[in-house]
Amino acid sequence: TVVRDPLSLLKSYYFHGKNHKFGWGHFQLYHSLETFDKFVDFYCNCDPDEWHIPELNKNLFSQIYDENESPKINFALYYESLDNQIFKLIEITDSKFISKNFKLIKLLIHKGAKKNQNRMSNINYTDFYSNKLKNMVKKKCEKIYDNFEFSNRREKKNLKIFK
Repeated sequence: TVVRDPLSLLKSYYFHGKNHKFGWGHFQLYHSLETFDKFVDFYCNCDPDEWHIPELNKNLFSQIYDENESPKINFALYYESLDNQIFKLIEITDSKFISKNFKLIKLLIHKGAKKNQNRMSNINYTDFYSNKLKNMVKKKCEKIYDNFEFSNRREKKNLKIFK
């Protein structure tokens, strides 16, 4: 799977969509949160049943955890350094499918990276957060920070292998 720093993910969650009008899952239709700070505060402190998608409030990565709250994945590629890690995954898995389609995969990664660039892409996502908000997110997403070794600063990470 591909995982992403919760700070980066929540920033995209809020600012997603044309003119940042709706956010992911059109959350703005459910929650009228005028500022990013209010969004983060509400996300971190509301009851999961108040959130427009309760499972995403319980855990941003809920789909990769089992009933014992253990990751049910073999590999985690980090969004922040995906382009380098896909090649490491090819090496580890010796995937014939990936090897055969190497040029196509490389092109798709390049196009995806270009497509995701916008006027805010040059701003470090951690700059959107005060220390207070960073700490709220870290507390709320403690399981993610522990399992995937994220910190509260932007950094490139290596492929993580789960046994």
